[in-house]
Amino acid sequence: MIVLALATVLPSVWAELYNDDYPLLGILSGSMRDVYPSRLDIFNLFDGDPERMRRMVDLGLLPWWADPGVRHAFWRPVSALTHWVDYALWRDWPVPMHLHSLGWLGVLIGAAYATYRQFMGHTAAAGLAALLYALDRPHGFNAVEVSSRNTMLGALFGVLTVLLHDRWRRAGWRLGTVAAPGCFAVALLSVENAVAAGGYLVAHAVFLERGSWSGRFRALLPYGLVFGVWYLLYNGLGYGVTGHPDYINLVREPLRFASALVERAPVFLSAQWFGPPAESVVVLPQAALVRWVAAVISLAVLLLLLAALLKRDPVARFWGLGQALAVVPLCAGSGLHDRYLLIVGLGAMGLLAQFLWGLASQAPWCPQRPVALRAAMLMACGLVGIHAIVSPLQVLGSTISRAAMKPLADTLPADPAIRRQVLVVVNVPPGGAGLAYWFFARTVKNLPIPGQTRALTFGLPSIRIERIDASSLRVRWGGRHEVVRPPGRPLAVGQWTHLAGTDVEVTAMSHEGWPVEAIFRFDTTLEDPQFRWVEWDKSRGHFAAFQPPAIGESAIVR
Repeated sequence: MIVLALATVLPSVWAELYNDDYPLLGILSGSMRDVYPSRLDIFNLFDGDPERMRRMVDLGLLPWWADPGVRHAFWRPVSALTHWVDYALWRDWPVPMHLHSLGWLGVLIGAAYATYRQFMGHTAAAGLAALLYALDRPHGFNAVEVSSRNTMLGALFGVLTVLLHDRWRRAGWRLGTVAAPGCFAVALLSVENAVAAGGYLVAHAVFLERGSWSGRFRALLPYGLVFGVWYLLYNGLGYGVTGHPDYINLVREPLRFASALVERAPVFLSAQWFGPPAESVVVLPQAALVRWVAAVISLAVLLLLLAALLKRDPVARFWGLGQALAVVPLCAGSGLHDRYLLIVGLGAMGLLAQFLWGLASQAPWCPQRPVALRAAMLMACGLVGIHAIVSPLQVLGSTISRAAMKPLADTLPADPAIRRQVLVVVNVPPGGAGLAYWFFARTVKNLPIPGQTRALTFGLPSIRIERIDASSLRVRWGGRHEVVRPPGRPLAVGQWTHLAGTDVEVTAMSHEGWPVEAIFRFDTTLEDPQFRWVEWDKSRGHFAAFQPPAIGESAIVR
């Protein structure tokens, strides 16, 4: 099973580094100690320190519209340590970095198999569950992007937490009183969403424990203590996220979280069970309501067909409640994406395997009425097709396509003169991941870095650029920026942003509160050789030289 799973993601070994991979390795290089002083605090991208933020904006690591108080800082020392190993041993060779990640994926699948055998015995259903988990679609993205290793590590130690907790509580293994909470701590220090493993601990207390309810839940106190200490340290050390529209603080924004839970949880669960990927809601926002309604209906039908199994089998109830509770903390994260579903998949594939094997072996819970039996068999056939055929093909396809991608940073000017120039990017392309990724990519590849970088707009079509005078431009765009600002501190008309050598004034806002026009005033004429102007050429898929229009004239960039 491990070999089969790794075979589906093997093309990722030949993939280039991608997106978040570059910041991690760029920070590890130590070349930007003035903004990234610690080579092990590599997930602390920006922490709201005003001086540090101004320096990052001047370098081009953040856009001009970023608020000095935003924070995007994660405490993941365990994951950071694995990337430090990558950089120390093979900093210029992505292949062993990808192999390193695949090794962790193999261990995760092995841990899941051991968990299924412990909860379901040496049965065909346990083997089937492990096979389905090994082929599960969320593994693809996490395997191909080196920076997503934190999700695999969190899932691995989360699964081990569940496994060791069960050995402690049902088999009397006393060492589990320390080992299981210890694994939970390592999981949290790998990635924040590993708290999802706590859903299975609650489900275990509800459906698999014996004795008084007070005794069952006292067994969860060590995990509560671990979480409490981690949470206090996490916030006390200044980690967290502000200024990102998708991240939600459960403690400070309970109503917003409740809304996100209703909106995201059905989509996450239906993506795990039926597809399509959860991120398709982001790609096709106009279909979000249709997707949500379809998710609720499909999950209701699934629950109806699983009702007899859930009523009869406590392990099935454990898998079902565990995966449902595991989705809850994911709804506070950075939007909808399959890559977060590794822990959710543990329970989903366990429950699915029990359902499929029970129908195949005509278990006592199987529907007796012909109509109900046919509906269950139809659902089973569909789920087998999704998880045994479509899912591994999607994983293989995504790794092959990702291996063929080339970073956009490679198409930017790379001559030595750029080190002394200001690179002005008229339009950052959609999906380009922003200037920070390009900066770090060039750092990792030892390519020349511009002295300063300015982006006028981000991923917006139909940009009108009007030359006001020798050193000023009025830029108007038709959409919204990728905003790096706290929700309560939007930009406003007349607001100035002062950068090194450039001042930006917001001159128009949309009805939704997004800036749609700004004036850029440079310290010298736009034809000064210190500037290097480029625009994204959509038709050719690379950057091309841009000539600012003459005074009083305009240019349209599409």
